[in-house]
Formats: sequence, structure tokens, C-alpha cells
Amino acid sequence: PENQPNPPPGPACHYAGVGVAVVDAEDRILVVQELNGPLKGRGYWKVPTGMVEANEGLSEAARREVREETGVECEIQGMVCLRETHSLHVQRLTDLFFLFKARPLTTDLTPQDSEILQAKWMPLQEYLSLPQWRPGSAPSHLNTLMVNHLEDPQKGGLFLPVALPRGGNRGDAVVYGRGRAKL
Repeated sequence: PENQPNPPPGPACHYAGVGVAVVDAEDRILVVQELNGPLKGRGYWKVPTGMVEANEGLSEAARREVREETGVECEIQGMVCLRETHSLHVQRLTDLFFLFKARPLTTDLTPQDSEILQAKWMPLQEYLSLPQWRPGSAPSHLNTLMVNHLEDPQKGGLFLPVALPRGGNRGDAVVYGRGRAKL
């Protein structure tokens, strides 16, 4: 209702995760199979993913997750898209998942023993033909957006990070958008 106090939410009501489509010059995508977690034992290949830690930027989290899960160093090129899922897990929180595109700076694989069963470079077309991507599902749509950008960068433009002063507060804020506004 109007003219009523609108207090900030209580304890955390959202959490953020990242996924990274690392594609090399040979049109291979970096994929992993989970040793633990919801996809354990199901034979699913997926891009490296993980949670954003406290006081960590999205791009920083994306690079860290790729490095931790596969040993590959990468350069983030931009954000492909965002997925929002409500009432997820027992805590009934909102999950914000940011999918990034990156290029590898190294290609040698060292899968993380505690989380990753396998890591490999898979031809992009093979990845897209996997039966796990049920048409009409959120993962299928995320993959489609990713591929649209890979096939035609103008068709699926990336959201690029720009660090800008936060205003009255110390430090910078990172704004993701298609290009930089003229100030």
C-alpha cells in the first residue's frame, strides 16, 4: 500500500550463481560432469557453474569457478543472460543465475577432485545435440541464447561489465549492459 513503510527484507532472500561457456578457437566448449550435487550420476555434461561468494563480483566468481572446477584460466567476454528461479530448495530462496561467455587463456585440464568427476573440451555441436536439453526447458533456452551469440555475436549481444563510481559511497559498482552509455 502507498504511504506505508517498506522495510528491507530480512535475512537473505536471494542467492547468485554463475555459469561459464568457455569456448576455444576450435569451437570446443569446456564441460564438466559433477561428482556431487543434483546432477551426480546422471551423465549430464554442463558448463562450469558455482555460487558467488560474499563480496565477490560476478565476473570474478565466473573466473574462479572455471579455475577451481577445471584448472583452466579464462577471460570473461561478457554476460549472455540471466535466469531467475523462485522458491528454490528448502530455504525457498530466489536463485539468480548469470551465464557468461569466456575464452580460455590456458587449455590443460585439472578437474577438481572434490566436486568434478570429469572435465573435457567437447565440440560445440556435440554438446548442443546431447539429449539432456529438453526442448522448452530453462537449460535448453540458456543454451540457445549462448549458441545464438556464438554463431552470430550481433544476434545475441553480450552484456558487458563497466566499473563505475558508486556515487556517495566508496568503491565502484559494476553495471552490465550492451555498450556503455554516453555520460
